[in-house]
Amino acid sequence: MQPFANFSDFLLILFLLAGLTGTFIPILPGPALIVAGALLHGLLNDFQPLAWLHLTILTAACLIAGLGQTLLTSLGTHKFGGSKHGMIGATIGLVVGLFLPFLGGMLVGAFAGAILAELYFAKQEFKQAAKAGLGGVLGLLAAFLFEIIITFGMAIYVVILFYR
Repeated sequence: MQPFANFSDFLLILFLLAGLTGTFIPILPGPALIVAGALLHGLLNDFQPLAWLHLTILTAACLIAGLGQTLLTSLGTHKFGGSKHGMIGATIGLVVGLFLPFLGGMLVGAFAGAILAELYFAKQEFKQAAKAGLGGVLGLLAAFLFEIIITFGMAIYVVILFYR
């Protein structure tokens, strides 16, 4: 047994818990924390049981979760009649919302970004702009669900690899 095996196991558990928490606290990059914990554990344990193949799979899942969040927010805006301007506005609002000092900032940001972009750039009436904003919020909620599923799947994958 290697000298840091118990410490690295502890770190892996901390990173898994932080990653799972990150799915509910948007400022924490949940999937990325799981990848970081798996990589750190691998470095400390000669990549056993988490080999490079497993790290590649976890990294791909992390990227899919990140892309899914942006795409689902944009698609929600589009599905509710938003233009490409509204889709871009919702995405920008989503990112700006990360820095708002209250819970739900990403929802408010996506909603406001879609509305403002529809009003200013697409010259839509407020009713249509608000509908696009609602689509952005619904898309973001779908994206959160998507990220939760992927992040929990990643954590389960690591635990299965670790304890098989």
